[in-house]
Amino acid sequence: MKADVQALLVSLTDTAAGYFLLQGLSGRLNENGIRVSGEGGSQGQLTDDDVKKLHADPRIDPRNRSHPDPDKRYDPELRKRYDEACNRKK
Repeated sequence: MKADVQALLVSLTDTAAGYFLLQGLSGRLNENGIRVSGEGGSQGQLTDDDVKKLHADPRIDPRNRSHPDPDKRYDPELRKRYDEACNRKK
């Protein structure tokens, strides 16, 4: 199965859409949004430390739609999770 997965990923580089997808996934894998280490998630809820880190994160600012780095542009799903975590603390 490993060879099949590798072949599929390599085939994605043949199209602009596939390349864009791989770039996006690569960026997400380097962030806290997708955990690739042995850390367990918290059922999708952000921890207090996550919220503290997100206070300065440009991805939670709705006015930040055209950041030069696509991985730092506004992310409505992240903003929703951030708002839920902030409201939970009240």
